[in-house]
Amino acid sequence: MHVLQSAIIFALSLSARVTSAKNDVSVRVPAYPNTTLSSLDHIQDELGSKLSPKAEIYSPNNSSYRTATTRWNGAMQPNFAAVVVPANTEDVATTVRYANKHNVPFLAVNRGYGSSVDMNRLRRGISIYLHNLDSIIIAADKQSAVLGGGVYAAQLIKTLAKSGKVAATTAVTCVGVAGAGLGGGMGMYQGLYGLMADNILEMTIVTADGSIITANDRQNADLFWAMRGAGHNFGIVTSYVYKIYDAIPTWYAASYQYTEDKLEAVFTELNKLNENGEQPKELTTYTVFANNPSVSDK
Repeated sequence: MHVLQSAIIFALSLSARVTSAKNDVSVRVPAYPNTTLSSLDHIQDELGSKLSPKAEIYSPNNSSYRTATTRWNGAMQPNFAAVVVPANTEDVATTVRYANKHNVPFLAVNRGYGSSVDMNRLRRGISIYLHNLDSIIIAADKQSAVLGGGVYAAQLIKTLAKSGKVAATTAVTCVGVAGAGLGGGMGMYQGLYGLMADNILEMTIVTADGSIITANDRQNADLFWAMRGAGHNFGIVTSYVYKIYDAIPTWYAASYQYTEDKLEAVFTELNKLNENGEQPKELTTYTVFANNPSVSDK
């Protein structure tokens, strides 16, 4: 699923302090009710042996752990005992089944932009870090592409540009495509091509029990409908088919800043563009409220 920022959490936990015999460092590991998971070594040894050769597992004392767990919003930080970096869909399914077996909460992560307040309720769980599921395969007819669940906007934009194509993406290019799309997904092309969710044609999903299914207009159609806009907790999207379009040769962009006393006049004019749905489809507007100390300290 932040894909993306997709997430499934099965259990909350207390934590116990133990010592890892393998690296002789004191770390916090899960202490869940009825769990059979006793240490980080258990994750490395038992789960690691079930994953594909290219999959990885990071413990908190691994140098890659910090990079994999850093999030955009530091106030909404889940807490992980380990990070699993799957190499394929089956690795994701295997990790979900392992977490269920041992009563361990887990969260699928792409770029770490999800900011729900529920994020920091996950304590000492497993992160399923989709970073390496980053393939982009353009279809022969160049009307769609198959994207890995870990693809983010900048990757997609650069890859498609080489073929003279574009896709609906977020305005901020460091955000994961699937995570934003599962929540609807606004972007610069929305007037022309709709929301990002409108551009998803099919998904490969790992469900809560670790099953791998396909969802589209013909298979699991109800789930497919639900996931395009409210999809973050229905399953983990490991790949999906996404619409692409011919690139538009020329774009114009401008940024304007207004002080607080001008806001009513500005929004009066912006609202005129939206009256009766007459805003030109080529025009997209974004509004950001920010405190700029260089303008005013109030």
